Amino acid sequence: MFTGLPQLEAILDKAPIKPKVAIETGTYQGATATKLATIFDTVHTIELKKELYDALDKSNPKVKYHFGDSAVLMPVITPEEPVFFYLDAHYHNFLPEGTTADSWPLWDEIFWISKRPAGDIVVVDDVHAFGSGFKRGKWHEAKPPEIAKRLDRPFNIVGDWLVVYR
Repeated sequence: MFTGLPQLEAILDKAPIKPKVAIETGTYQGATATKLATIFDTVHTIELKKELYDALDKSNPKVKYHFGDSAVLMPVITPEEPVFFYLDAHYHNFLPEGTTADSWPLWDEIFWISKRPAGDIVVVDDVHAFGSGFKRGKWHEAKPPEIAKRLDRPFNIVGDWLVVYR
């Protein structure tokens, strides 16, 4: 879950390029998208679990709500300009219908982002769990150096976030 605007502002202050668009994976109850909308011109948020998507308050005009697989939707909704990516679709608390314990969208999301031109900011939430033995998802593989390697950039840890400037 989004830990706060001060952390985000500190991250953006250090960014060489200031994106106007944010894309969040793992909407959950929509709190992060709402907070991101106070900073970015447009926010896209993607939720895979139908019950969570249906329960969202979709009244914020700056937020575009998407239902489906983030690995499929990200290439469709992402503009050509630099983007702030907030990756939080790890679903370690539940498994959406049609997924298995081996489903792990993070690697697909990062693979796609790595093919984009430079200028993006990538934040991966829940760094406290990286490399751990959560029973769901491939948490044991998600170590910060591995994520940074796949994005071909160094990383910083800010609170519970892994941050990569592309």
